Formats: sequence, C-alpha cells, structure tokens
Amino acid sequence: MNNILATKTLPFDLLHISEGIATLMFTVFLLYLTGGFNRETKNAYEDKFGPMSWKPIPGLSVKWGLLSGLAAGVGGYGWGNGQYFVFLCSFGATLGFVSMQAWLTDNGIHKVDRYMLRVGYLITLGLTGVYLYEWYKVPEVLIINAIPVVLTYIGIVLLFLFSSIGPSDIRAIAVFLPLIVAFNPIFAAISFIVVLIFVGALVAYKQKTSNDPKLAVPILPYLTMPYMVIAPFLPLLAK
Repeated sequence: MNNILATKTLPFDLLHISEGIATLMFTVFLLYLTGGFNRETKNAYEDKFGPMSWKPIPGLSVKWGLLSGLAAGVGGYGWGNGQYFVFLCSFGATLGFVSMQAWLTDNGIHKVDRYMLRVGYLITLGLTGVYLYEWYKVPEVLIINAIPVVLTYIGIVLLFLFSSIGPSDIRAIAVFLPLIVAFNPIFAAISFIVVLIFVGALVAYKQKTSNDPKLAVPILPYLTMPYMVIAPFLPLLAK
C-alpha cells in the first residue's frame, strides 16, 4: 500500500490494478486461513447439519469476500479518483467474507468463528492506521482526527468488558466501525444508531412472531452487511 492515499490524483494504471487485486486476494487468504486455527465452529456446524455440510462455507465466504472487495475498490475509485482503490479492496473483502460466513453460521448454529473476527478487526485496525497516517500528514492534525477513533476503540473495549452483548457481536463492531469513524465520525454515529434500531426492531419482530420473548436471534450479519453496502461510497464521506 505504498502511498495509496498520498495524493488525490493517483493514476488508475495496470500497476495500481495489480496492487489492488493482490491486496484483495491477500486479505481473503488471511481470513480463509482462520479456518485452520479454529475447528470449533466447523465441528458444531457439522454436528447439526451433517459431516459434509461445512464444505461449501469457506468457498462461499471467499467468493463474497472477492466480490465485495472488488465492488468497494471500484466504487472507491469511481468516487475518489483512484486513491482509495487498494485500500477499499481490503476493507470490502473483509466485510464480505465476515458477513457471508456469519450469515451462514450465526443463523445456522448461533456461533461465529471468533478467530475470523479477530483477523477481521486486526485488518481494520491496520487499515484505519494507514488511512489516518496517509491522509493527515501533519502530526497535530493527525492527533485531532485520531481522537474519535481512539474513543471508539475504548468504547468497544468497555462493551466487551461490561455489557451483556455477545463477544462475537462486539468483535464484529470492531471489524467495521473504527474505519467508518476515521472517514466521518458524524456519519459513523448516525449510521450505527440506525443499524442498531433496525437490529433491535428485527429481534423484537422475530421474538413476537415466534411467541418466544427469549428467542435468541442472531444479529451479527445484520451489523456488518449494511457497511458492506456502504464501503464503495466511503470516499464521499471523507472529511
């Protein structure tokens, strides 16, 4: 990602395309590797749906990661004259991979691979740092714009320690929210509130229609998927 945000007029040439595709594939590869570290989700899924039921899930996750990464990168190029292409390829791929696998496993067995989420939020942490460093070169400006991001991470840690929200759901928030905050804190706050209202209404509706007020409703994919759609438009939100 050499100086991918250093200028607002980067040429969209073959080298730039190659960097974006390489970053996209490397991101998806990292997330795909997490399946080898943690068999807990795979075993639980196969226990419920059969010994071969897990086989298509990694492939579907990879496909969605690649498609989402390409969509975010191309969208970022269209709105931002190319300077966001490589950067958003990685972020879009992360959201796509996590969203698809979470959709399948959280709805199927109420479980999401925590190792995948950890890799996902580490990727986002790196992308957020790169964005802030490359976009705000002056130290004083960098510090000012980093404050909302730091506060966001502090809030996530406090949620993890003291809230009743599921740990996987909090990890999912760390996958998307810090980077959105780096782009535009006001939009991040408004969009997050809207998503939470939607998720809350969905949970209430499913519990009411099932006549079970304590029904466990998976919410993780509904947290990440809206931001998969937003990712291609992030350059429009840049301050």
